[in-house]
Amino acid sequence: MTRAATTDLLTGTDAAIGAFNVIHLESAEAIAAGAEQAEAPVIMQISENCV
Repeated sequence: MTRAATTDLLTGTDAAIGAFNVIHLESAEAIAAGAEQAEAPVIMQISENCV
């Protein structure tokens, strides 16, 4: 999975893109694995308290 700017994700698609709040490393890994399996982009939102 590659990192991309949000504007790059939103321009060039007519589909919705899921955005998920990441609380733990395990959550981020699960979201990334699901996105890769579905071959779909996702937006991961991480709070300051999480890092």
